Amino acid sequence: VYAVGDSLRDLQAALAAGARSVLVRTGKGPKSETALQDLDDDDPLREVPIYDDLATFSAQLLNEEVKP
Repeated sequence: VYAVGDSLRDLQAALAAGARSVLVRTGKGPKSETALQDLDDDDPLREVPIYDDLATFSAQLLNEEVKP
């Protein structure tokens, strides 16, 4: 199950729920992307895939271009 969000809190909630976190660059996304870079190297959120928007993620998911 994927959980798409634009904030660090969204990504943390998805991780806690066992979902696959995805960050989008809309809304709070740019600020969250910067925050991800400030996390410790061993933090699992550092590996979260980032997409420009929900439409881009959805299209790539449907075309099986999203890596699990």
